[in-house]
Amino acid sequence: MDDRDYEIIMLLAETKNITHAAHRLYMSQSTLSKRIKLMEKELGQTIMLRSRQGVHFTPAGEILITHAKSITQHIRTLKQELALDNGTVHGTLRLGVSINFAHFFLARTLQALKVHYPHITPHINTNQSRFIYHALWHHQIDAAIVRGEFADWSGQRLHLFSEKICLIYNEKKDIDFRSAPYISRQTDLHMENSVLQWLRENNLSINTLNTGITVDGIQTVVSMVEAGLGWAIVPEICLSHFKGSVIPLSFTNGQPLIRNTYLLYTMDMLALPQLHAFVQFLTHHKGDLYV
Repeated sequence: MDDRDYEIIMLLAETKNITHAAHRLYMSQSTLSKRIKLMEKELGQTIMLRSRQGVHFTPAGEILITHAKSITQHIRTLKQELALDNGTVHGTLRLGVSINFAHFFLARTLQALKVHYPHITPHINTNQSRFIYHALWHHQIDAAIVRGEFADWSGQRLHLFSEKICLIYNEKKDIDFRSAPYISRQTDLHMENSVLQWLRENNLSINTLNTGITVDGIQTVVSMVEAGLGWAIVPEICLSHFKGSVIPLSFTNGQPLIRNTYLLYTMDMLALPQLHAFVQFLTHHKGDLYV
């Protein structure tokens, strides 16, 4: 077995799913299945069982997971020490990223990072912010880029940017906000509470609005508004190409509705030279990257 095999075992232990693991490893399901069979042949043991419910590790597989964790950590530590020895920052950066940040900003972030630190290898996991935050809590990633407030986070928090929360509708049509469909989507609790507060302050109620349309995904919301199917309240990040009317929102006390994006990490993980470099990189370049 080699480094790649241990990475496969760790990822299967995390996802419990062949399809998801293959996607994250940039390989086909059939290639991954063949790799697993080769590992089992080498070890002389069945290490996992597959069913419609996902992957289930056998007792031998659970032993392998324990050793894979230890081996991958030793390999990682070795690479870090070698990097420090020759003065070059490199290594794998396990980064969790909000889906919307990934859509609008991840490519430019990684492109700029590569210029400054060409030997850092990002390993990116994208998901909704609450799931990325959960992965950070459980030490499945080194750092997280999340949108919204996570008040219970006691680690380090680097503010990357703020954006306005806006009401949008198709300017080609007159609209009655009380009767026209309100297009909603799932979001974090802080954002949801801010929207509810704004609605109350403007004599609107989520219970009396026409809320028949709920979608999954901010771009779908914008597309439906552009088609004249209703109105919505969304963060500014998705409106660079929006053709309709945009109204930045404020509370009655004059405070604007905003949404923040942060990099979250812990002090102990800064011992990783690649994470330390990434934090310093974002600290110095966030103003250029996220304007």
